[in-house]
Amino acid sequence: MTTPDASPDVPPSFETLLTNLEGLVGRLARGDQPLAAALADYERGVALAREASGVLERAELRLAQLTAEGTELSMDSGSRVR
Repeated sequence: MTTPDASPDVPPSFETLLTNLEGLVGRLARGDQPLAAALADYERGVALAREASGVLERAELRLAQLTAEGTELSMDSGSRVR
């Protein structure tokens, strides 16, 4: 379930991953698939969830870095004012 314009070189966005995961969950919730298809969807869902989690972890790390840089900048600015 990738978007038609998705490039193999560009990782999918968090939003795309979430949309794809929601689609899989919907299919699994209906319960009308053969077992093999349901297992394949479940496996793909686990992979999508892990990938989305990685995207969130990287975003959280980036926010922490930016916050730390901002703190360093304000501390540096404060020391120059003296």
